[in-house]
Amino acid sequence: MLNGHDKSTISLRMDTADRQKLKRIAKRLGVRESDILRFAIKNLLLKLAPLAEPDAKGKEVLPPFLVLGKEMISFFSLDSERLDGVINVGDKSSSAVDPTDLALLAMSLIPDAYFEDRLREAAKRSHSKPLEQTPTTVEAYLFSKYMCTHGADTV
Repeated sequence: MLNGHDKSTISLRMDTADRQKLKRIAKRLGVRESDILRFAIKNLLLKLAPLAEPDAKGKEVLPPFLVLGKEMISFFSLDSERLDGVINVGDKSSSAVDPTDLALLAMSLIPDAYFEDRLREAAKRSHSKPLEQTPTTVEAYLFSKYMCTHGADTV
């Protein structure tokens, strides 16, 4: 049984360009490549921590997507349906993230006027803010809608 101090060895495939970057960073910092990898993994695990909680869902698991959403969506090819399965996990309570917001998050890779118009419309529907205060990124919009406290209630 592994405790907090036991270690496991893993195998990792990297392309040549990434391996060369890893070597250059390690050399510049005067550390081993494995130190860089452990640092990167530990920091990423901290950012993704809500996803490791088995009972967490809805807005509880939204923070990793606010920080790394575009990268995760692109790397893992997440569409709004898969995002719903990862974030809401079937949750239909008030803590669930609205499917429209998940679609916006999935579309956030599209740098296009259509996306900006959809974001502006969604922000107006949920906050009634003046247009100049409309969030300019999907992350800012989702943060203001799900993470900010409004009075005694959390939205």
